[in-house]
Amino acid sequence: MKNKKVIGMIISGLIITYMITMMIRTNIAVDEYPSGLIEDQIEELTKNNSESKLGLEINNFAPNFELQSLSGEVIKLSDYRGEKVFLNFWASWCGPCKTEMPYMESYYKKYGSGENVEIVAVNMTNSERNKEKVEEFVEANGLTFPVLPPMLG
Repeated sequence: MKNKKVIGMIISGLIITYMITMMIRTNIAVDEYPSGLIEDQIEELTKNNSESKLGLEINNFAPNFELQSLSGEVIKLSDYRGEKVFLNFWASWCGPCKTEMPYMESYYKKYGSGENVEIVAVNMTNSERNKEKVEEFVEANGLTFPVLPPMLG
């Protein structure tokens, strides 16, 4: 019975030591970026706008793309650099996409373009037969944020 208490105390001590270590590490990060949010790091990130900052890692710039919106406007992801962007990849046949679009539209109408976050929806499927299919989906759901259809051949 005494051995179980000793083992329990050792394990508790290790857990406490680990928690203290994590708190110290977190404090160091908090000192560097007080909120911990990416928007507080934008100035630092955009100082050196080199290709080496592109990637899929935390604090990298997303790889750029350019697509034409349903209205004919050419939209590049890099046009939104320094802004918060909700980049949504969707398909008209996707059940969860159909469910989430009204919520996205509600958010977009409430907060408007650019005030809090820009929404850009990219149709990512080759199964869409044509641009009209995407337009039908957008119209049926009353979407007003930028919707980018796929590059159709």
